Amino acid sequence: MQNLFTLQGVNKSYHMGQEQLHVLKDVCLEVRRGEYLTILGPSGSGKSTLMNIIGCMDNLDTGSYQFEDIAVHKCNDNELTWLRNKKIGFIFQKYHLIPQYSALQNVIMPLLLRGMSRAQATREAQQSIDLVGLSDRMSHKPNELSGGQQQRVAIARALVTQPALLLADEPTGALDSATGKEILALFRRLNDAGNTIVMISHDANVAAQSHRIIHINDGWLSDENSDIQTYNPRHGSQPDTASQKTMGIC
Repeated sequence: MQNLFTLQGVNKSYHMGQEQLHVLKDVCLEVRRGEYLTILGPSGSGKSTLMNIIGCMDNLDTGSYQFEDIAVHKCNDNELTWLRNKKIGFIFQKYHLIPQYSALQNVIMPLLLRGMSRAQATREAQQSIDLVGLSDRMSHKPNELSGGQQQRVAIARALVTQPALLLADEPTGALDSATGKEILALFRRLNDAGNTIVMISHDANVAAQSHRIIHINDGWLSDENSDIQTYNPRHGSQPDTASQKTMGIC
């Protein structure tokens, strides 16, 4: 199966006063089209930084990032904006819906920003809302919807542009357990329909719903069944080829 994106030897650091905090350490990762992957790690592990780099919201320091045929690490700000808007659908813990807009208006917005006519945008937004099971809530504003319904609207908004990648950041974190299970079931259906999903989570139970789990801890990636880290040329720790292929770590 063809890779959707590949990270190779990615490092990222931040300066905090006089100190340099090394957040990502020689990260290598391959994600294939149609995968449903969870990057699992505790607070401070580097998972949010990794999500921001995958989502083209932050730049890596060293290494390479290839998304389809695009060398992301060589892109300028305008090219990164285009990539975010055209290729990636974002789903966040806090929904980020516009409170004064109806569900339909929230889902239409990305299409209007692309220059699509309102009539066509309305048709496509209605289809996206139907897909997440909210056809009877299109005219409702966010404060008239439950948390789970608001997250479904956010998912419909991410889907409406037909992105190559759905990138979900703790998508059930603000939901009760029963509603969270409903949202995870929706993710499985979306993946079954061919959508590539990368989810960021700290919850092992949530991660278990995906097809593949990669752990991140102190900026290192490892397989769900192994403590093997990505290759670090400075420390000489390198997994064997078979392990790398199983992990999708290049």
